[in-house]
Amino acid sequence: MLGMKGTLAFLFALLGYGTALALTISVFLKPFVPGVGLWSGPQSLHVGVETQTAEMHELLGSWFVPVIATVAFLAAIGTTQALRWMIRKRTPQPTY
Repeated sequence: MLGMKGTLAFLFALLGYGTALALTISVFLKPFVPGVGLWSGPQSLHVGVETQTAEMHELLGSWFVPVIATVAFLAAIGTTQALRWMIRKRTPQPTY
């Protein structure tokens, strides 16, 4: 059972920290690639570069960098806190 919990903790860490890293990279790319943004369309919502902007709308505009940087920071902190909680729940308490 500990192996399964450890695997789930690893996958959660990979997802959380990977998301934070991807958002941080998009923040650093924004000054060099102006097409990077938070795009909304009829069937999608994504962060990245949109090549077909006919049906897509950029939601954040000049607020992209501060908002996405804050979300990346919160994703990293939230992942760290959740992993600490998961590890704390796994370790048995010492008996005296």
